[in-house]
Amino acid sequence: MRIVSIIHPAGHEMPMLVDKDGLPIPDANEWLFGRRSQAPTTQSRVLSELVPLCRWAEDNAIDVRQRIEGGQGFTEAEIISGLVETLRLNFNSKDAKKRVSNSVFNLRLATCNAYLKWMCNECIARLASDDRRVDRIVAIKGLVHDWLTQSATAQPVSQNPSAKALTADQQSALAELLHPKIRGLGGTLAAKYRNFVAIMLMLLCGLRRGELLSLRVEDVTFGAIPSIQVRRRSPDPDDKRRPRPRVKRLPRTLALDPFLAHFINDYVMVHREVLLERSKTDTPYLIVSDEGDPLSISRIYALCVELRRKLKGVVPDNFSPHSLRHSFSESMEQALRNAGLDESRRAQALALLRGDTSLDSQNVYIEREIRERANLVLSKYQGSLVSQVEQNQIPF
Repeated sequence: MRIVSIIHPAGHEMPMLVDKDGLPIPDANEWLFGRRSQAPTTQSRVLSELVPLCRWAEDNAIDVRQRIEGGQGFTEAEIISGLVETLRLNFNSKDAKKRVSNSVFNLRLATCNAYLKWMCNECIARLASDDRRVDRIVAIKGLVHDWLTQSATAQPVSQNPSAKALTADQQSALAELLHPKIRGLGGTLAAKYRNFVAIMLMLLCGLRRGELLSLRVEDVTFGAIPSIQVRRRSPDPDDKRRPRPRVKRLPRTLALDPFLAHFINDYVMVHREVLLERSKTDTPYLIVSDEGDPLSISRIYALCVELRRKLKGVVPDNFSPHSLRHSFSESMEQALRNAGLDESRRAQALALLRGDTSLDSQNVYIEREIRERANLVLSKYQGSLVSQVEQNQIPF
């Protein structure tokens, strides 16, 4: 049982779950077709969360559709002791006792719950309204939902989100290492410029890796007011990268500092052309590999791993492309706060710059101010108390 990717001639990509013989699993794929608006990577993740349920059904010779449609349903033991325990297994580990994290387990629970709900509704739609099995299927849906919901595992409180972001000193160290005229990272001057432009666009513009790798040369505007445009486009059938980068959120236009725009211009006019000479075909994409092809997502990750090694002890051990976007969000939130914007307007500004559709996504950065103020008050309280003790003026 595995997930394969189907590529339409028009460029659209669709993951599909197939059995050991390579044949599609009808119900799982039909359910996924109803979520075609999601990105292929998201669809693949959802299918991977559904694989344990399919394996459990196959290992125990359970026909899920037949059980629901016939009104037989499932016993509590089958769900709690069977399915739920299967959802805890890590199928990518050679250790049979290895378990997935609580967050992954809860995601699997939610996905399987949604899939079984869909199956129940789909079976009800096939029956006449006066069929006695309708009430039975409704009862099955409620029982399975309750059993799966109560199996969810509590997760520990997440760490301070600012720990994911780079400090000002760390950002300066990163920029100094990447600066092609100071040190640079890469085997050639062209590669050094490419790496500098790619990392700085994620750090200073808050671009997601998919947005960065989807940029085309035509999306950069030079002149008196330089800027870049993040655009959503139809799938490119000529893009052979897997997974294919994609702009998932809102399109937007972001201003560029003239200094950064100057480096991008040098990269486009000189160094990108050097890289393209190594490829037999031209490409419209802004960020290209050493071979002149569009840079892949895996190469961006590899670049961050190399930066971790070069800056060991300076940047966090979990430094990744997302760290750059998180650093941008933290820095912009602080700058907006210093500019006098209230909480509501800061959330709106961050959402605009980040391309988010929901203001709730900005709460994690707005809450940073609350934590800082609380710690400031705590520090003043402790300081006043200690000073009184040193003066033998114990207040209690």
